Amino acid sequence: MTRQVSRIALLASLTLLLLASFSTESFARAKKNPYDQVMSRTPELRDFQIPEAVRHELENGMVLYLVEDHDLPLVKLSAMIRAGSIYEPAAKTGLSGLMATVMRSGGSERFPGDELDVRLEGIGARVEMGMGDASGSASMNCLVENLDEVLDIFGDVLRNPAFPSEKLDLAKKQSRSGISRRNDDADGIARREIRKLLYGSRSPYARHSEYDTIEAIEVEDLQAFHQYFYHPNNMILVAGGDFDTQEMIAKVEATFGDWEFVDTFFPPDPVIEDTEASLNYVFKEDVNQSKVRMGHIGIRHDDEHYFPLHMLNEILGGGFSSRLFTRVRSKEELAYSVYAWMVAGDHHPGPFFVGVDTKSESTARAIEIVMEELRRVTTEEVSEAELKMARDALKNSYVFKFSSSYSIARQKARTEFWDKDPDFLKNYLSNLDEVTAADILQAAKERIHPDEMAILVVGREEDFDKPLSELGLGEVTEIDIAIPDPTIKEEEIPEATEATLAEGSRLADAAFMALGGEALLREPASLRAEAEFTIQDTPMGPLSFQVSVYARGESIRQEMKTPFGDMVQIAKGGEGWMISPRGQDRLPADQLSELQDSRRPGFSKLFQEISDYQVQSLESRKLEGKPCELIYLSKGDGDWIRLYLDPETHFPLAKESREKTEAGPALVRELYRDYQVVGGMQIPFLEEVYHNGELFGVTKVSTMEFGVEMEDSLFDLPE
Repeated sequence: MTRQVSRIALLASLTLLLLASFSTESFARAKKNPYDQVMSRTPELRDFQIPEAVRHELENGMVLYLVEDHDLPLVKLSAMIRAGSIYEPAAKTGLSGLMATVMRSGGSERFPGDELDVRLEGIGARVEMGMGDASGSASMNCLVENLDEVLDIFGDVLRNPAFPSEKLDLAKKQSRSGISRRNDDADGIARREIRKLLYGSRSPYARHSEYDTIEAIEVEDLQAFHQYFYHPNNMILVAGGDFDTQEMIAKVEATFGDWEFVDTFFPPDPVIEDTEASLNYVFKEDVNQSKVRMGHIGIRHDDEHYFPLHMLNEILGGGFSSRLFTRVRSKEELAYSVYAWMVAGDHHPGPFFVGVDTKSESTARAIEIVMEELRRVTTEEVSEAELKMARDALKNSYVFKFSSSYSIARQKARTEFWDKDPDFLKNYLSNLDEVTAADILQAAKERIHPDEMAILVVGREEDFDKPLSELGLGEVTEIDIAIPDPTIKEEEIPEATEATLAEGSRLADAAFMALGGEALLREPASLRAEAEFTIQDTPMGPLSFQVSVYARGESIRQEMKTPFGDMVQIAKGGEGWMISPRGQDRLPADQLSELQDSRRPGFSKLFQEISDYQVQSLESRKLEGKPCELIYLSKGDGDWIRLYLDPETHFPLAKESREKTEAGPALVRELYRDYQVVGGMQIPFLEEVYHNGELFGVTKVSTMEFGVEMEDSLFDLPE
């Protein structure tokens, strides 16, 4: 971020200078090198001395770094904890992240989570917990006048989290929701799948949670993980802000001094093997651009080539003046975004990573150019101008590493936490000065391997400028990103007999006639409906949406008024579009199918397709205390439906099925009430939907009518 700010400032300065002194001479100079024009007017970087941070160690092994800053009446503390997702069992992937989430949302016995939220919001303070792959985090921010109160809360939550089961259930629900949506975004797919290609799909540095791994996590697992890793001698605390150093040390001693030292055994770090060269493809239907990601295992912070590679980042793909940006985006206009970076990992080797976002029709060409530039950087020395540009950019961004007292203390603490060279920051500028073009070439030869990379493309190959197989980079492997369904113990259904099949058929016929008979099989020429749909359980409380549906033949329009703006979906002639405050886009196939189904009201769709099912009767059951007749509809593909019928009217009172929801696969129960006659059909005007026994949403129909005249323009698709 600081480098980007610096470059934007430089470009702004260039614009002002050119406007102020436009002449033939300045124009000629600008044509040669605009960057040099800016730098020629930029003062030399002043000598910068890193402010000192005080280091203090408690008797129990907790290390504290402090820097005072009295400009604002604020205090910030954070902890780095030796923990991380690499230490969780594979069968419970997601455990450490859930622990951090519930640690904060559940609070402690003294400070329960919900009460804690209100208390902190009232004084403008924050307490947060987080988890990475090889470290955990905790932080607090507050006004200096509230320091004692917030530090007390921070210390108690960090030491004595309550882990209430209801907060774990909520966090698991949110995790399942994230899993169900993880293939919606092409960029998210690319980030996830390239890490699996770089480190291996089973590596703790690349694996991700699934429905089963989340479901396997219990409160006891959170407690055990916290108990094992969260000890004073396994963390470093950082403090910056408006305080007196000695007084702050005393406060930290009072909060954490009696926390007992525990000698923790850390398992060996996971083995990291070299990346296997490969060319991979993920089909994403609803995109018109490609996400290209490529790379291989890179370096740690202590690599001998760190500084040459650090400068090469700037030259190859670090900004507006980089080779990749200049050629791929500026000259050939092939990419929306292009970058390359050798990530120097703190705990383990990071990746050498290249990314290109380009329109589908230039996918292959963009890959070819990137490969040319990667090979070039490993065979030719960079120019003196490029070397100067990289050195200047890094030097000018260096000061922003110490933009606040907290950042100074944190830099010092990170050096100790990751066992870095204690003089790394002190010698940073001089090490940059010593790097030569020959050093960069040598580093590139030894650490960048263009022909040994994993390459991933997410997009629509039918739209590419040429097949990936013609790039000469090897055989193309298509990656299956289907989300595994959870392992669910289904209710055991008795084997069908002639008697249960006959009774099932009789009950289905009775329901068919009760709901309108032949009227169910006739699709209305046109339909208009108005309804209110309320989602019950959201972080913002219940949310209501006003929905209007217009259908005529194969054309459908759905309008929705939401708290976040109006949304329109239109289907016509096999095409589907969504128009929202974010713009307009084609509907994915599953959403288009769902929209098309909305033209068939009530139970029309079910009874139009009932011949696809085997129908049998089951033993009667009670629903909300009332005995119901029960029929079971099943297909050979595993789909099934249970219908609860009123024994007197034969109206369906409920339907159960196993469905994919926003929170993942769930047992969905729909309760039907307030039947009204529309077009000869009995249609429920009130519907309650439950997911795994919890109320999800309520739909109240206010208007439904058939045979309505409609303007053709209602169904016009976007240009």
